[in-house]
Amino acid sequence: MIFPVRGAPTSTLIMLLCFVVSGLVHFTANMKNLLILDQRVFQDFSIWRLFTHHFVFQQAGEAFCGFLLLKIFCILEQRMGSRKFCSFLGLSMIQSTFYEILFLYVKKEGVTFYGPYSMIFPQLVQYYCEIPPLSDLAMNDKSIAYGLSFYLLASRVPASGYHAFFGLVSGIIYKMEFFKLDRVLVPDYLAEFCKNYILPLIEDPLSNSRHGTIALQNPQAIQSQLLQQRMIQEQLMQLQNQGLNPGINPALNPGLFHNQNLWNMFGPEPAMRQPPSEENITTLVNLGFQREHVIIELQRCNNDVELAGERLLQLQHR
Repeated sequence: MIFPVRGAPTSTLIMLLCFVVSGLVHFTANMKNLLILDQRVFQDFSIWRLFTHHFVFQQAGEAFCGFLLLKIFCILEQRMGSRKFCSFLGLSMIQSTFYEILFLYVKKEGVTFYGPYSMIFPQLVQYYCEIPPLSDLAMNDKSIAYGLSFYLLASRVPASGYHAFFGLVSGIIYKMEFFKLDRVLVPDYLAEFCKNYILPLIEDPLSNSRHGTIALQNPQAIQSQLLQQRMIQEQLMQLQNQGLNPGINPALNPGLFHNQNLWNMFGPEPAMRQPPSEENITTLVNLGFQREHVIIELQRCNNDVELAGERLLQLQHR
């Protein structure tokens, strides 16, 4: 089943839109000509093409690889959080569309753009930079994503090559610290609207009740959890090695207090626990956790950023 994907509502919505729009193109003769991006955007000012062309798959092989990649890249939304992930995709699509329009204006003939390349290839950059492989072998789980991406890049050359290149450039610019694009977030009112009115339409109504069972039965969910645990642990270890974890208590065995009941029974009294520092709060928020949850867990963990991160990750998968 392609969708829904638990913990990735934005990715679910994108796959759903691609499925519906591509189905319309396949079964309706003239629909493709109304949705793809080409010179007609200048000739008849059909500006809706700037949006609709991102969701059109025409070839079966292209659609198969595209949907697989969108499913694989759901780990990015689960790691970044939906709000930051939406901001990332929105900025990438705007950049890529600008490059496409500029290219069409200069070249003026022979090229059409369609397909979610402006979403897939920026995610490929993030996937390459942020997601560690599950093994150190030359051929590992990430090789599948790279192979599928290469197929998409070569599926309709030269147009697919241009399209993929623009997506890669957008993803690289997002990663560059100079532009600080990773600090841009979806406005609060829009995030609240999506949470209240769009999310309930696409999420699995049984996901909360079956959460633990799904994680055990679904291999992708297990892989996602392993990847997230490894990423969080690596980043928190780096912070600790750099001396950015003033709240850790070496006399305390962190493994003993992974269970909340044990922490309540044997942990220090609330008045004795260190208040969470803004530095540690920012560290965990940047890893994709919600600020209010971060503050609560840092208070419970005596401002120990490593232990709080592990607890937040465990709570995320309950």
